[in-house]
Amino acid sequence: MNALKVSLEKKNECLVLRLDGSIGEDAFLEKIKVGNEKDIIIDVGAVESINSCGSRDWVRWIKGVNPSANIRFINCNSIFLDYVNMIEGFIPPNGSIESFNVPYYCESCISITLKMFEAKSVKANINEVHEVSACNKCGKGAEIDVVLPSFFNFLKRK
Repeated sequence: MNALKVSLEKKNECLVLRLDGSIGEDAFLEKIKVGNEKDIIIDVGAVESINSCGSRDWVRWIKGVNPSANIRFINCNSIFLDYVNMIEGFIPPNGSIESFNVPYYCESCISITLKMFEAKSVKANINEVHEVSACNKCGKGAEIDVVLPSFFNFLKRK
């Protein structure tokens, strides 16, 4: 497991946080200061793992983020979304998931293909996500590698 690395970047009036590594007891989330920012994007695409201590610390940290801020989560992977689906408050009421990856497993070449989706689009039409997709490596059929339909519970949030 890699220690969590956080990069902060100001783009126009928006603060962009990129998280890379593991959210665990050594993540020190309390050191991430976002102040009174009104528009925050959190890129969780490179989060490799989350453990129980990390999830507890995450909920504490995210509750402390400006409650009037617009918080958008992008590049959400299945690791992150599993916790969103399991733990109330993992995403605050003022937060929304904008984009997420769905993993597809290819038995032919034993690889994972990630397909990016926009949450708004899938929420409007769940059939946009197919159970089989072309493997990026060999082109053969890769099967969706999440538990359906519970994986998409996060779409039921406001």
